[in-house]
Amino acid sequence: MEDTGSSSSTRRRKNYKKSCHCGIKSSIRKAWTDKNPGRLFYGCDRYQEDGCNFFEWYDDGEVTGWPKRSLLEARDELRQKDREIRRLRDRVASLEAELIQHRHQDVQPNAPDHNWKDMIFRYLFGN
Repeated sequence: MEDTGSSSSTRRRKNYKKSCHCGIKSSIRKAWTDKNPGRLFYGCDRYQEDGCNFFEWYDDGEVTGWPKRSLLEARDELRQKDREIRRLRDRVASLEAELIQHRHQDVQPNAPDHNWKDMIFRYLFGN
């Protein structure tokens, strides 16, 4: 008797692995290319180390129509948000470094201590 529950199929997917050209078990990965967004495939875990190029689709067909468009839009939005998060983290790190440098240069015994978060906020948003 075959179980059609999603947890059962997910468990089977995680436990079943194919051997690749170099003899180790391959992992199931998810493609995020324009042609195959969200499509699962088998790929060697060592592909970056020694150039094993084992590749085989896990499923039978390409995603098409509105599901494909939705996946591509979601992927692009996530990539844009990741770029913005990286940009903001870099900017915060840069401002923290500037603040530390500024504090070391302008250390005065009786000078008030400025809140660095307020300084960064004022710098970013002009308030």
